[in-house]
Amino acid sequence: MINQLVLVLIGIGLLLFIFGLVKYVSAGGDEDEVKKAKSFIIFGIIALFVMLSVWGLVNLLSDTFFPRGILAPGFK
Repeated sequence: MINQLVLVLIGIGLLLFIFGLVKYVSAGGDEDEVKKAKSFIIFGIIALFVMLSVWGLVNLLSDTFFPRGILAPGFK
């Protein structure tokens, strides 16, 4: 469940980045549009970095402290 949510959030960050690139290319030199496009690009990069970092950290901690997964007592 959480893995799917993380993937959706990463997808949204990637879409924001791509949307910013498209706006930047189609701005045609208009300073306001270029500024808006740059903010989309930066926000998309930050969102991707944060989501991938958190996902990696959670997986690292999970593999370190629960190498066989989280099991109920008495089950193998």
